[in-house]
Amino acid sequence: MYKHHQTVKYLIGIALQGLVTFISNGWGGRTSDKHIVEKSGLLNNLLPGDILMADRGFKISDNVAFYQAKLVIPDFTKGKKQLWSLGNSGFLMGKFHWNFLS
Repeated sequence: MYKHHQTVKYLIGIALQGLVTFISNGWGGRTSDKHIVEKSGLLNNLLPGDILMADRGFKISDNVAFYQAKLVIPDFTKGKKQLWSLGNSGFLMGKFHWNFLS
């Protein structure tokens, strides 16, 4: 129930092996996922042929395609708010919220 508190969002990148490969700066909880991806510097790390796996909330396919990489949104995210499993390919992006009680 983080929507009733002040929150901070971070974009976290995790490789298939479980290694954390990217952590963005913190953003206000109402900042869109697309804005965070565009401004965090994550896209600058993409190489042609890279695969990013993300949940349905990430509307960034055009941004990723610009770097000749591919965005994969697995079907198993249907009905779920966030992606928590690595699956079988690519690079996982997830968003995490920290709550601050005021």
